[in-house]
Amino acid sequence: MAMASVKPYTRRRWQIAHPWGQFDNIAWPIVPHGGRYVDGGNRAEYSFPYRGGATRHRGERPEEEMKFYIASYVGEKERVRAIQRQLRALGHEITVDWTSYPGVFGKERDEHPERVGEIAVRDMRGVQDCDVFILLAEPADGRAKYAELGAAIMANLYTGRPRVYVLGNKTSQSVFFYHPTVRRVTTLEAVLEELGA
Repeated sequence: MAMASVKPYTRRRWQIAHPWGQFDNIAWPIVPHGGRYVDGGNRAEYSFPYRGGATRHRGERPEEEMKFYIASYVGEKERVRAIQRQLRALGHEITVDWTSYPGVFGKERDEHPERVGEIAVRDMRGVQDCDVFILLAEPADGRAKYAELGAAIMANLYTGRPRVYVLGNKTSQSVFFYHPTVRRVTTLEAVLEELGA
């Protein structure tokens, strides 16, 4: 099995020394047939099955609070708010609470293009600024959350953050749920346990 070592974690990037060469600005090495590496900063070991992303086996509680962004179908606002309350109670921060802003829907978007553009910029900044990105897989509805997932994956590949999770009982709706940077989980508690939060 391929082995790789990781220099201590910073909020900006991972630097990965892998048998195939040096990988900078990448959170997870792309290991087609599996592999593992050690996160020296958090003393955690990760394994890389081909499908399902990285699995954290052991680690210590992070020394600082983390910033979260929750992506979801707009109809799930109450569920998102409940998750955000739980995270805030643990001392974490929400980069953008999109549930607290009025939305612009359907044909109204063409009537208010500047407002809609501001929403898009705001939410993408929320994704860019977070340490942990969580997408609620259910229901499968909602186009914006998939755009945000793509942004989170690219940010992870280029900067080493955020950590990307897809949360739900049905997490097979998109091929990108299987990207190596994505971890599929069924409960918020599983996310918090992996993060040591």
